[in-house]
Amino acid sequence: MDAGAETPGAKGDDPGKVARGDVETAGVGGEQPTARETPEEVIERLGNKPDRTEAEEVQLIGARQAVRDQNDVPANKERAADLAWRQNQAPRFDVPQGAPGDRPMGNINSGTRPRRQLVEGDTPYLENIMDGAKYRTAQNSVSASIVNKNVEEMLPGGWQPEPGEPPIHIGPDGTLGNGHHRMIAATIVSKLTGRPIIGGPDAILPEGSYQFGPTEMVGGGWDGVRVDP
Repeated sequence: MDAGAETPGAKGDDPGKVARGDVETAGVGGEQPTARETPEEVIERLGNKPDRTEAEEVQLIGARQAVRDQNDVPANKERAADLAWRQNQAPRFDVPQGAPGDRPMGNINSGTRPRRQLVEGDTPYLENIMDGAKYRTAQNSVSASIVNKNVEEMLPGGWQPEPGEPPIHIGPDGTLGNGHHRMIAATIVSKLTGRPIIGGPDAILPEGSYQFGPTEMVGGGWDGVRVDP
């Protein structure tokens, strides 16, 4: 079941992504957009500019924080060690015997199939899971525990949404208007079992649990999406 985290955020408003140089920053005064910038280049361009716009202020704040993070080597090492510990402790996904698409664990754990549950801070793992997916995210963060719960409920087959749960909304370009956690979970189950996400007798998502239609949300790739507990 999806929680309040479904409320999408605008990915383009994430100062961290700007600071990391993940977006093309527009020039000022009618200039053409510049090439992708490093945090240092953003600071050099905007640091002494007296008439910064609100968007430029966000860029500058994000760039300065990125530089502080880069220079904080001990803290970065501690965070990396903490994430590695959580990853090692995470339970592994298992397909119940006799479930649709049941296959030996040796096959499930090979290649790019997900091997374990998501944990807090698992952004690169989430990116790997959703690599090649045709669904786009309009959120900046998701909850690992909600995704894992949905996966465990979907793996045996016959999954149904909870009463009153709104359908997953899929826009024309694949942008998810809501239902991000359920779609991530369905993608994981599809990679574990080979079952289709939508369509067919063994589909993970039954008819009525999703709908297609226009959405006002602006979607993008899964790179940089934060994974919360």
